[in-house]
Amino acid sequence: MALAFAGKAVAVSAISAIVRKSFEYLEKYTKAEGMKSVKEKLERTLPQVQVVFDAIDTERVRDQSEALDAWLWQLRDAVEEAEDVIDEVEYYKLERKVKTRGNKVSSSLYKCKWMFIQQFNTMLKVGTFKRMIDAMRKLAEVAATVERFVLLVDRFDPSSLRHICHQEISNLRETSSFLVDETIIGRDTERDQVIEWLVKQGSDGCNVSTYAIVGIGGMGKTTLAQAVYNDHRVKQCFDHIMWVCVSSDFDVHGLTRKIAQEMTGQGTDITCLNTLQEIIRGKLRSKKFLLVFDVYGMMREELTGRS
Repeated sequence: MALAFAGKAVAVSAISAIVRKSFEYLEKYTKAEGMKSVKEKLERTLPQVQVVFDAIDTERVRDQSEALDAWLWQLRDAVEEAEDVIDEVEYYKLERKVKTRGNKVSSSLYKCKWMFIQQFNTMLKVGTFKRMIDAMRKLAEVAATVERFVLLVDRFDPSSLRHICHQEISNLRETSSFLVDETIIGRDTERDQVIEWLVKQGSDGCNVSTYAIVGIGGMGKTTLAQAVYNDHRVKQCFDHIMWVCVSSDFDVHGLTRKIAQEMTGQGTDITCLNTLQEIIRGKLRSKKFLLVFDVYGMMREELTGRS
């Protein structure tokens, strides 16, 4: 996998080629159930991986961030595993082609031998594609944790940033309430706890209550919030539900404008803070509402892996 990591310009294009070829094989030879969300996750996160690759100096990355260096090794291991499985599949494809072109001996001995080979290849193929599925899931899992490093790149030496701007980084990190895969594994308890709390607050008639979901990057905070946001129990409890993605260095005007846009479903050029607040007040007066803030931005110590 030297190609993918020797030059940053070709890194993600090489990884994308491996992903594309893997899914071509999976779609052709297997049912690949549940892999659509894995493919979509990779399509979303690989551009962010490219942003990180473009910003770092691979020879100095260990000095810049031990956490980032460890993540790059995890990514490389996942990519190499996927590439190894592709090589294995292509080897057996070539082997079968060579056997097919061989002499067609009609003896019963040959037929028995050929039947055994076919059965063996079938069993091997099943195991191989199971490895391919596991490799794609692992790659998607590692790539998804790139979010914690997207904000790190603008804290390095500015000369290493090249063409990357803050707006580009913010756009890549922005989230929405849309839940790609409705099956969230291992978070049912946490989801139900949050929903139970929200429903109770909604029925108590109290003014404003807050609930914080906290944790290090890559723990699935956004996914948990999306699962809660899209749950039918929440939709039945509140008159309005809104999702606003905001950076940790937000300004009041920008945040208020985002809330107003979420409320009305329309963009706005209004710059007067009071007018924006009046719009929001008019929409929410005497209403039960849920406002989710997905905040991105981390402390330097967490980003760099230093204590």
